[in-house]
Amino acid sequence: MNEKVNLPNLNRITIAGRVVHDAEKRFTSDNVGVINFRLASSRRFRDRNGEWKDNPLFIGVSYFTRFENNIEKRLKTGVPIIVEGSLESNNYEDKKTHEKRVSYQIRATKIYFLLRGESQDEQVEDSANNVEKIIDDVEKEFEDIDENENGGFDESIPF
Repeated sequence: MNEKVNLPNLNRITIAGRVVHDAEKRFTSDNVGVINFRLASSRRFRDRNGEWKDNPLFIGVSYFTRFENNIEKRLKTGVPIIVEGSLESNNYEDKKTHEKRVSYQIRATKIYFLLRGESQDEQVEDSANNVEKIIDDVEKEFEDIDENENGGFDESIPF
């Protein structure tokens, strides 16, 4: 593996889930709004006995915004969303054990709400259409990244 590989500088994550607790908004010293919340996502799989199991994931999300759009008011417990962003790590020391720890969170660049409208019928219909459009958009963006970062050739990918 002495070949020189032009590895793209890419840290991107897209995850769907539900808001765990109502979002909180605070402001930095530069008057930039930071919305923090936790997201619950689950991976469904069959175990060795053929039974369906869920593997839940809980992850923190930070969304920086300069606009007063009150998005935090829509990020309520249980709301289904899709988050796009990058994965960040935070190093810290456990106060009890004094061990060094690492936690991960998502720094969101886009938040898509999957439910709209007041009635349940509108929400289900909007959700189905909106999710398909979002997934199509995300797949197109990843294809564009692949073409731009790798010159459009699969041979430049090292794996």
